[in-house]
Amino acid sequence: MMLPSNRTQLRIGIDPVPWLQIVQAYEAHLIRIRRYRSRWPTPRCYLSHMPEQIAWAEILGRHLLHAGICIVEQSEHVQPDDFVIVLDVPSYKQAYHALAPTLTHDIPLVRSRLGKKGRLIALELEGRCHVHGFQSCTLGMFCDETHYQVGLFDLVLNLYSIPLTHASFSPLRQRLHEMWEQTLAEKQRNDMTAFKVFISYSHKDERFKDELVTMLAGLQRRGIVDAWHDRRIEAGDEWHKSIQNAMDDCDIAILLVSPDYLASRFIQEDEQPKLLKRREEMKARVMPIIIRPCVWQSEETISILQVMPKDGKAVITFSKENGDRDQAWADIASDIEKRAKAKSTP
Repeated sequence: MMLPSNRTQLRIGIDPVPWLQIVQAYEAHLIRIRRYRSRWPTPRCYLSHMPEQIAWAEILGRHLLHAGICIVEQSEHVQPDDFVIVLDVPSYKQAYHALAPTLTHDIPLVRSRLGKKGRLIALELEGRCHVHGFQSCTLGMFCDETHYQVGLFDLVLNLYSIPLTHASFSPLRQRLHEMWEQTLAEKQRNDMTAFKVFISYSHKDERFKDELVTMLAGLQRRGIVDAWHDRRIEAGDEWHKSIQNAMDDCDIAILLVSPDYLASRFIQEDEQPKLLKRREEMKARVMPIIIRPCVWQSEETISILQVMPKDGKAVITFSKENGDRDQAWADIASDIEKRAKAKSTP
């Protein structure tokens, strides 16, 4: 099935696969509509649009024909009880109010239906279709290709004079909308670039690194963050180059600060200077996490940064038994998640 768009014509139902499920659900629901209205007169409608929307109108017309709707091709053949569907874009509004020649025959049809409830339908083709709940889903929402099947089903119901709140069809509308919400959310997760996290630590503090990685696991699974540490270097990889590449690619560097971290020559002479340089160039953030008591306040490069946990209290001082340690890591993970979502928001 081809989807109309103001930019391009998109094909769904092939790639990605999840959109096929919505198309199939729409087709199944359509069969129920046609059976319900099998003995009723065939609905008729006329599509009023600007010349630049002709491709969109042709595709929509094919889908309405498939739904059993009669498409009136010529304005002079429109009957008083026929529906008039307006492909609503800014240029149409301007032409309508200016009595433009391109709408000479359509303007009287639109005006004659302004007082007839349901016989004039405006389809919103431009703008952005934000994620919305089922109760907020209204007739005519066609500004997003992903919402097309949902909007098309509502339109067909309206053309068949079936109330959107009809007891037999409202659950079908809701199910189709829920499928759209789920598929859109999945698409957005797949489209979102994971927030690159680089963890700098001393191997003597590996247990703390593991605790942090465990707390970030949920964010990692959902594709919100991609937490990198040197244990991800695979056999045969050049370790120094792998670390350098990870540092160059990170959005945030987590420094697990301890006496051993401050004493590590490699960290102090190689990793930390490069990470701080990326911070100065505004290419990455740097977040020191005090994991064991140490004189970090005397380190000029660290003391100027906002450290965590709050007030620089070392993670090791939080009790595991009463859950305080987990809460400290959860607060850190929440801060990382906020930064990740802020970066991904247009």
